[in-house]
Amino acid sequence: MKKLFANRTAQMNSLCALLMIVLLVLQFSAFWTYGESNELSCSLQSYIWFPADNTALTKHLEALVPGHAINSIIIMPLLVLVTAVIGIVLICVKPGQPLNALLPVACGAVGVWGYLSKAEFQLGAGWQLHLALCILIALCGLLSLIMSARGEKQ
Repeated sequence: MKKLFANRTAQMNSLCALLMIVLLVLQFSAFWTYGESNELSCSLQSYIWFPADNTALTKHLEALVPGHAINSIIIMPLLVLVTAVIGIVLICVKPGQPLNALLPVACGAVGVWGYLSKAEFQLGAGWQLHLALCILIALCGLLSLIMSARGEKQ
């Protein structure tokens, strides 16, 4: 176990993996609430993967965001899912590998871009938490890259 966290790059990469796990859990948790008395909810990933099962949410979003289409918001959740899963796996296999920090940077940057550029995401409950987590993931990944470039070991 001591070898696992022998350098700061491994420590920072492991923190990135933990934060990406939290982000993934949030992506599969209730995000949008809708209906007459907000009794219905849907997660980001559920809406992206099963839009036909969530037609009421589509109608709700169309009413609030002119020109809403599922294809306009599909990229961010998919890229976050892919980069987070691959990043978590690579960091768990080789936590001290400096280049593994590129995936958290990409995951966080895509998330920040998505949450700030699409009005549909800003209608979700707790989107600010998602955004803050994406910023933190990107910053931790950048810090890991900087620390590994400087050769910091302890």
